Amino acid sequence: MKLYKYCFALLALTTVTVSGCKNEDINEEHHYDNKLYVSSAPVCDDLLIKPSITEATRELSYRIASPAEQDIQISFDAAPAMTAAYNLIYNDNATALDSYFYNIPTKTATIKAGDISSDNIVIDFKNTNELDKSKRYVLPVTILDASNIDVLESARTAYFIFKGAALINVVANIKEIYFPINWKSSVNSLSTVTIEALVRSEDWVAGRDNALSSVFGIEGKFLVRIGDADRPRDQVQV
Repeated sequence: MKLYKYCFALLALTTVTVSGCKNEDINEEHHYDNKLYVSSAPVCDDLLIKPSITEATRELSYRIASPAEQDIQISFDAAPAMTAAYNLIYNDNATALDSYFYNIPTKTATIKAGDISSDNIVIDFKNTNELDKSKRYVLPVTILDASNIDVLESARTAYFIFKGAALINVVANIKEIYFPINWKSSVNSLSTVTIEALVRSEDWVAGRDNALSSVFGIEGKFLVRIGDADRPRDQVQV
């Protein structure tokens, strides 16, 4: 009987010890530094250069991982000097957006004690119709400084991209069909026709049942097509 009691006591002690270790592991697992970071998308690339668009507004959001123990003062600003870093990271060739084209009305914010975020930083873009649509522009907006907390360096900055807009920005699904163009009037007297097509393929290679796909035009006259028997299926031919 005494032997059973000793075994039971040893088993109970082992269980307590293991449980204690597990609790310590859990505490270690969930231990992290509370840092400030930009929570909006790192790259905003939906800003288009069009004659009809003269201004736009975007916002930058930010937060911390857990509620602030005390007020956190934060300062933001544009950082055109980070354009080279953006181009290197994202393999782009963008030009820094000049201050003539944007304004940041409020560059400071406060996360109150007990909160994890505050009002978004607003970026107003203006005169954007004057940008060169053949170029890409970038405006880096970054966290300059924050009190009582560290900033997560990998999520310190957001990049706002301007690019030239295509005449069309949507693509119709014309799988296994085609559609003719019915002119409202005769075009026999036209000497020049400008055509723009935006083509999106679900699969340039494996999903196609033939090597050649016509986009538009007339064989032997003027034709845009993709692929052929003697060339890659994703190669455009004019």
